[in-house]
Amino acid sequence: MKRIIVLLLILGSITMLMTACSNSNESATEETTLAQSAETRPPNAETMVVDESQLKNQKSSNFNVNGAGFTLIYAENETAAAFQKMLPASMEMTELNGNEKYLELSTTLPSHPESVGHIEAGDVMLYQDNCVVVFYDSFDTTYSYTRIGKIENPQGLKEALGTGNPLIYFS
Repeated sequence: MKRIIVLLLILGSITMLMTACSNSNESATEETTLAQSAETRPPNAETMVVDESQLKNQKSSNFNVNGAGFTLIYAENETAAAFQKMLPASMEMTELNGNEKYLELSTTLPSHPESVGHIEAGDVMLYQDNCVVVFYDSFDTTYSYTRIGKIENPQGLKEALGTGNPLIYFS
């Protein structure tokens, strides 16, 4: 079972080449991150692996960062469905603006961006068609996003994410 989990984590990580939305982080750190993803998964990752056929109809999933667990409730749209098909995956996210963590995917997701006007802590959005953003502070914005979902109870999210570039495990 552990070998299957490690294989799933590695395959999931390989499908997602992680770079910054601004293209400032390049592949030197990607290879290290991909190799470390399986080693640094949460200790209870075995219980978080979900059969791919279940993911297609799943309305929520686990979100683990630095040992803290959260529940991601998905929006009912094709973007959220496409994101779920990529899971399980470990993603090293990059800090931006003191209110969000993001990562640029190597693939695009269906997007229907709209001006949201206000971001709430716990919002998980897609910027453009390939940049996943997890917001940990609330603020007004003029940017347009496509909603992926919302973290059910974001209390403690900011502290869990910290100030650096955390490895987040989506299952």
